[in-house]
Amino acid sequence: VLTNTDQTITGAKTFEAGITATSLTSNDITTNGSNADLTLNPQGTGAIKLDANTDITGSATITTTTTGDSLTITTTEDSNSAAPVISLKRNSSSVANADYLGQIKFQGENDADQEVNYAKISGKILDSADGSEDGILEFAFKKNGSNNISGRFRSDSLQLLNDTSLRVTGHVELG
Repeated sequence: VLTNTDQTITGAKTFEAGITATSLTSNDITTNGSNADLTLNPQGTGAIKLDANTDITGSATITTTTTGDSLTITTTEDSNSAAPVISLKRNSSSVANADYLGQIKFQGENDADQEVNYAKISGKILDSADGSEDGILEFAFKKNGSNNISGRFRSDSLQLLNDTSLRVTGHVELG
């Protein structure tokens, strides 16, 4: 157990007991075995806090066992500017019309315990020409067991596709 206020750890180390330190630095902290996980598991009500810019290379997964919020992004900035902001950026070297930019998927399971994408929202390039760029938000839903693009909000129109109907309750004014 490390209990000193300043500890420097160099070389590969295996931690089998709790680490408590005011300051802990390392050039190389690893776990045993190739491709093993490094688990940080604070006890009690503790949390793992990253108080600086954090870059994650590769996929990240958040797993929770509650129905509460799984991810909360908070800003304390006081202006009238939009915040917090989530950016989904595709940095492609061969940008083209109809390229997909990012997606938000809504997944669940069916009654056979199989993972199903029930709905998704995708960002897409309509026109990538410099100075006349146009974008699309595309909405897709599972329909009778198949993926179905039901609608697109384009820069120039709203399109309902693939036998998707428009139902309005109340007054409609067109024009």
